[in-house]
Amino acid sequence: MLLKFENVSYSSNEKNILDNVSFGISENEKVGIVTRSGEGMSSILKLASGLISPLKGNIYLRGHDTVSTSKYELMKDKSKHGFYFQHNALLYSMSVYDNLTYYYYINTNMTDQQIEDIVLEKLDEFGFDREAIDKFPIYLTPSEKKLINYIRAIIHSPDLLFVDDILSFLNLDILFDAVENYVSENAVALVMSHSSITKLKRFIKRVIVVHEGRIYFDGDVVVIDSLAEEDRIIKSFL
Repeated sequence: MLLKFENVSYSSNEKNILDNVSFGISENEKVGIVTRSGEGMSSILKLASGLISPLKGNIYLRGHDTVSTSKYELMKDKSKHGFYFQHNALLYSMSVYDNLTYYYYINTNMTDQQIEDIVLEKLDEFGFDREAIDKFPIYLTPSEKKLINYIRAIIHSPDLLFVDDILSFLNLDILFDAVENYVSENAVALVMSHSSITKLKRFIKRVIVVHEGRIYFDGDVVVIDSLAEEDRIIKSFL
């Protein structure tokens, strides 16, 4: 099991996000986690990736408990996954180049030239020119920030990709195509959050609907439309 939630509870700002929730995600699974806007979808992904800890219960990432595992071991786990942040979370005191390369300097012994070649290749793939590496995030357009955010998430070829609410802001077809291509062409698990199942269908095979802190549905996304005909709660998430 790549990722496992075991009786997990979590609250934020006095709002109950998860209440004794359990589920697992296997290698190469494409999973959508759906909640209503403002009900903690970002928190669920941050819990899953080890960025924050549950109030109760256990979360296992590659078999390691994200709460009790040493920081060193947990960092090795985190280096194997990528995280696309809803609000970009770029480091504004660092250039685009530094935002994209710190993984390599921390986790590899690659030369400066090898790292630069990888960065330039990825930037070129998304339409950035050579000068882009010296820019600071404050000088990027909103669309450019989202693309850099995504490049940072996948530049080290993770086998687990967390994508937080990528569909809610800008209609970036190049970004949506990139996510779809990356997860279909590589042995990678995808955990993607949004408030609409319909918008996630393009990317996922399984959907977990979290309603009022509990799992309301967990199953194959292909049955959702038929269930929605008689289930008003499922219908409200389409």
